[in-house]
Amino acid sequence: MTLMPSSASPIDWSKLALRLQLHTEWQGASELELQAGELTDPEAMRRWLETYASIIRAQETQVAATYFSGFLRAAALSFQYAMSIWNEALPLTLDRLTVRLVEQGGRRYPILQLDKPQSEPGPTRIDERRHWRQIRLEALYGQTLRPLIDAMSQAAGISAGQLWSQLVIGGYYYLQDALQTADGDSVLQARIRSDYRFLTEELASETFGRKTNPFAVKLRFVEDVKNPAEQIPLKAACCLYYKTDGGTYCYTCPKLNDEQRAQRLAELRA
Repeated sequence: MTLMPSSASPIDWSKLALRLQLHTEWQGASELELQAGELTDPEAMRRWLETYASIIRAQETQVAATYFSGFLRAAALSFQYAMSIWNEALPLTLDRLTVRLVEQGGRRYPILQLDKPQSEPGPTRIDERRHWRQIRLEALYGQTLRPLIDAMSQAAGISAGQLWSQLVIGGYYYLQDALQTADGDSVLQARIRSDYRFLTEELASETFGRKTNPFAVKLRFVEDVKNPAEQIPLKAACCLYYKTDGGTYCYTCPKLNDEQRAQRLAELRA
């Protein structure tokens, strides 16, 4: 991979930080810093999940695992966005990503930081780009995210499938946002759709260590809480929010039946 330094890259790093939560710098102090590679060790992951569980007031580390897997969408979506919008690949390898526990405004939370921000320009020829896209996405999901998901699964005693599913809805909203960004540019919108279709329909299940691609799910939709004329997707799997102090089942939780969801909707609109 030939990398382009941050100063020469077409990537808007501030946009990735603001919209997709992938940071390239952090001005404040960090209470804790962990290189992503360290967290592929189940014991190190277990210690981190215990810390994270106390922050989110979770009753068990399984909850911290679902939340942290959802947190990793910062890497997944930033990579997808850069690939489609700027035709650039981000070097989101385990040795280049750092999880920082920071405090701001009295709130403690983790951020994901890409160290030494650089990018790799993608090919312009369609056939060459398809191959490049496959190789780069296989590396992201198979070599960066999968070891983290597997370590979480082992450390917390939770299905890796449930953890992968925490990324799915973020992907849906990413697609809507990216298409809106490219509004009026039919060529760019076609590339965004093509890249996302590859992720959800063509990326091999073996990349994830699963029997099926976790993104290859048919989403179900329900009435939007704020706008009854609109529809929003159900989550692909429960995030276990109800196992945090004061938590409940989310309105979009797939565990709810129709009657329970209607009751939850009424509560939210009251």
